[in-house]
Amino acid sequence: MVETGNNLASRAMLVRLNITQWTARKTDKAVTHEVARAKGAAEELVKVNKLLMDKAALAGIVSAVGSARTFHYANTLPWSDDGARILPAANFMAYTAGLRKLESEFRAAADTFLEQYVNHRTAAQRLLNGLFSAADYPEPAEVARRFSWSVSVDPLPAADDFRVNLGADDVDAIKAALQNRLAESIKGATADLWRRLAEAVGHCAGKLAEVDAGGKAGIFRDTLIGNLRELVAILPRLNLADDAALEAMRAEVESKLAGLNPQELRDNSRARADAAAEAKVIADKMAAYMEVM
Repeated sequence: MVETGNNLASRAMLVRLNITQWTARKTDKAVTHEVARAKGAAEELVKVNKLLMDKAALAGIVSAVGSARTFHYANTLPWSDDGARILPAANFMAYTAGLRKLESEFRAAADTFLEQYVNHRTAAQRLLNGLFSAADYPEPAEVARRFSWSVSVDPLPAADDFRVNLGADDVDAIKAALQNRLAESIKGATADLWRRLAEAVGHCAGKLAEVDAGGKAGIFRDTLIGNLRELVAILPRLNLADDAALEAMRAEVESKLAGLNPQELRDNSRARADAAAEAKVIADKMAAYMEVM
């Protein structure tokens, strides 16, 4: 199916996920100067950074932010370098529901950290010893303002909606350029989906076929199949171009690999070998197709 700009604009939108957090890092200019002088190095080439708190203090926040960004990228498609991503309308409900849950986790982690901020700062004084400086630590209210979460949604541009006071030829040229941009974006988004599926299947094939130096089957986690199952479930909602070949490949992965039982594959060497061979066949098929895309 060939998408026009207006068709695409009615089936998708642009989203930006913006998360900020206090990094608890600081460049120590005094120590930087000392190190550069002691080593005879040019000071502009030296920078001494220090963590203001034990990593464990912010671990919950770092984990929540990482999960949110992973979810955001998995549920959207590439658009531009300014942070915007394409969100198909078919995936809007699942995306917003997932982000609401992840935002709650982020805010809960931030609240827990803020409740213990003064204690973490006291512990840091002992850990940093001579490198500790009270001036490095903002007041709790200021630290709280460093944590933020926002999602912005904008319409995709549509070439026919372009209006400006220029000559007809100039307007037509701009519309054509915009239409080409939209076409290239949807082509890139589709290629991204092929890449995701190919990487997941290739990883599955490799792990299932893996053996150690003694010839014993390698270890794999349940997520090897679980991640594949999640991917084939979301792909139909992201397939904006209605790429029939991609859908056919997705369906094949779903029927032959995504339904496998990880524990059975561990317990049954024959089943594991068959699954590895099946995954390899599909991976090779996808690689051959992607070469000529």
